[in-house]
Amino acid sequence: MSLYIIRHCDKDTANGCTDQGYARAKLWGQFFAKRNLHSPLYYAFGFKIKNCENKKNSTRQNTCPQHIDSTAIIDSSGTNCTNFNYKGCSSSQRAFLTACGATGAPGKTDVITEFCVGEEDKLIKDIYSVSKSGNDVVVCWEHEGIIDILNALAKKFGSSVTFDPWAKKESNDYNLLFIVPLNTTAMPAITVRCVAMGLEGDKESCDETPDWVKKIDSTATPSTWIISDYGYSSVRAMQHEQQQNKKEQCSSCGSTSFWKTFVKIYMILIIIIIVVLVFTVLQ
Repeated sequence: MSLYIIRHCDKDTANGCTDQGYARAKLWGQFFAKRNLHSPLYYAFGFKIKNCENKKNSTRQNTCPQHIDSTAIIDSSGTNCTNFNYKGCSSSQRAFLTACGATGAPGKTDVITEFCVGEEDKLIKDIYSVSKSGNDVVVCWEHEGIIDILNALAKKFGSSVTFDPWAKKESNDYNLLFIVPLNTTAMPAITVRCVAMGLEGDKESCDETPDWVKKIDSTATPSTWIISDYGYSSVRAMQHEQQQNKKEQCSSCGSTSFWKTFVKIYMILIIIIIVVLVFTVLQ
């Protein structure tokens, strides 16, 4: 059993996703489908919509729409209130829509939206309660709140470790995956991977492992921390290995380069001398 934590989709200026964000949400569905999760449960932070505050039902989950990139859920008309359990949280539906994409079966799967950003302690408690049945769990959350989830995890196990905030310079990274084993009796080892989906910005965000990530997962090295179904991982690993081999094999590269330069200059001088001698004879 494992807990998989992802960030919500690339955000637009409203409460939904950009076109790339919706594409990423659907690609998460393909990604998890290949991982053969066991009876997975999906979580996203709760949300509210104007005109729906007095119409929420009593269930703790929302049923995913058939088409996650439909504007029907993003508007504030109140016409869809009976289909969703709107919580008094933020108005952002990005995590919910991303989680729906991650299910791989929008329209047929529910997402638990009982907890708001800021209720990470309750979220972790709930996850460990439901996972006793052997379920894998996928959580889609706000990026700063993801670190709060990890800190809540440490708190649950009585660990004194605290994790650094998500660095601002990586605030536009939407493809990180945090993996936590759920069957441990002590603080679990957290794995962080960068999932390159072939979308704009993925290559740049996966090129280097941020320092704050290394403090969470020391195994996240340039040659190991990329996951990809597009072959990018193997290419990156190969490039990294080739660079390391060149460094090891080139301890005398500096002196070799000097002699190559010296020979070139010497040959140029010889050519100049020959040209001058020929010109003199012709005169």
